[in-house]
Amino acid sequence: MKLLESTKLNQISVLAPEESLYHYTTAKALMNIVSTNEFWVTHANFLNDYSEIDYIEEVVKDACHSLIPDPGHSEAFAAQLLAHFRGIREGFHQMYLLSFSTHPDSLTLWSEFSNGHGYSMELCAEDFRRHINVYGEEFRYYAEGRVIYSREEQIRIIKEEVLIPWLPVMEHETFGYRPDDALRIHPAQSEAHKPALSAMAMNLYEYAPFFKHETFRSEEEYRFVFYCREGAAGNPDFCSFREKDGNIIPFIKINLKLSDGTKLPIRRIVAGPKNKSDLAIKGAQYLLACHGYGDTAVGKSGITLRY
Repeated sequence: MKLLESTKLNQISVLAPEESLYHYTTAKALMNIVSTNEFWVTHANFLNDYSEIDYIEEVVKDACHSLIPDPGHSEAFAAQLLAHFRGIREGFHQMYLLSFSTHPDSLTLWSEFSNGHGYSMELCAEDFRRHINVYGEEFRYYAEGRVIYSREEQIRIIKEEVLIPWLPVMEHETFGYRPDDALRIHPAQSEAHKPALSAMAMNLYEYAPFFKHETFRSEEEYRFVFYCREGAAGNPDFCSFREKDGNIIPFIKINLKLSDGTKLPIRRIVAGPKNKSDLAIKGAQYLLACHGYGDTAVGKSGITLRY
């Protein structure tokens, strides 16, 4: 077992050590997390939002258009860059996403993950970081941070972090780039600019899971993204599968118990707004006490739903 190395993305905001994460889930999943101290982390290609990761392609096109005056050149350059991006997605390594929220009592998330029933777990951000332990060599590193929903902000980040830093190092005769003039890029294919395009595409790959469409803004999502080596999904000792709505979903297990047996602390458990029975509280209290969490508080959602 080893502590997994993290990477910091310059434009992605991370929680301060004492801030809280909230994980909304079903009663069944809560029982599994508490009893095993594991989280099941879903492959990025199998999340509820079918535009996951692909969404950044539209942002890239907008960012290129704002930097490159000629529409034809803009489209051609974006196509080259996105071809490299897709190649990394398909062959470099896989990513798995674990979602939290920074909202302590979200009607949107209660509805999405448990139809108003279920529970939410409140965790300390720094506690969670300290307890990310993994087995084997399939893991490469992880990143974390707040999801960005503003298209304007996303375009700015792509320009500042991906496009502008790399364009000056490309071949001037190939792209016609002059720092003191309007950017002019000509769609010529050559071996000379492939390293720069690959580096830009890798930056895109790391930012992609932190960009979502503004319609998801109410989720106030905070993500942990686990990057795994190429071929890791084909290792039966590493990748597991579950059934959801008749579909087969690949996932990995993140162990949160330290090598000395110390469990991940849980700050609080909250029962969903439709959990009217007194058993919702009592059952969670018994579950926690049985697994060494007797001091963890259990409460009810403050949202007043009748049905």
